[in-house]
Amino acid sequence: MHLRIAKIFSLVLFALFFFFNFYFYQSDIFKSNLNTTRQKQDAFIKNYGMKLEKIETNKNFKIFIDNSEYFKKIQKQPKFWELIK
Repeated sequence: MHLRIAKIFSLVLFALFFFFNFYFYQSDIFKSNLNTTRQKQDAFIKNYGMKLEKIETNKNFKIFIDNSEYFKKIQKQPKFWELIK
């Protein structure tokens, strides 16, 4: 008997979920509200980004440091048998 009540209860919940999903989520009112909230959020993010302070640095990141001489140095690694001697 408890199992039958649980099945009926889950069927009612599924029917309510399906009804609300179809009626509200697919409606034109919901889609228009969603578009307006997205536009408001985009405007808020753009305004917030303009208000942020820029951090000024003295470092010039465009200077290229040439490390080619360091990588050209080939250090001879002693072999295992030479280390044992």
